[in-house]
Amino acid sequence: MLSIPRERSQAALARLGEEVCARWLMSHGYQILCKNYTCPIGEIDIIAKNDNTVVFVEVKTRTTCAIGTPEEAVTHSKQHRIRRVACYFLSVGSAVIEDSQALQCRFDVAAVTVDRQRRRAKIRWIVDAF
Repeated sequence: MLSIPRERSQAALARLGEEVCARWLMSHGYQILCKNYTCPIGEIDIIAKNDNTVVFVEVKTRTTCAIGTPEEAVTHSKQHRIRRVACYFLSVGSAVIEDSQALQCRFDVAAVTVDRQRRRAKIRWIVDAF
């Protein structure tokens, strides 16, 4: 569990989840290449690098699982869109990656559940989710 501030709006909650995940990645040796990478096709929450792997991370943050778990919100259409954005990034934005030809790619999902009362966040990291 990670300590978090009390925030109320959905956009603030999403930003909070992304920041918690970025901190988690860095603490586990990942290099953050981009946060909220946006292109004409869409957006990817976090793009990171670990050894020879570029990791495209979709972050879903919830305060409750009443409408489903955070990872259930990463639908097939969302996965398709993320793959297309990743291809765009690798073709256009790969200047931030050294020797991009030798890299592998992976798509992870970070499911974040926030407990606002206790000011804590719990992360379920799904490696190679799709």
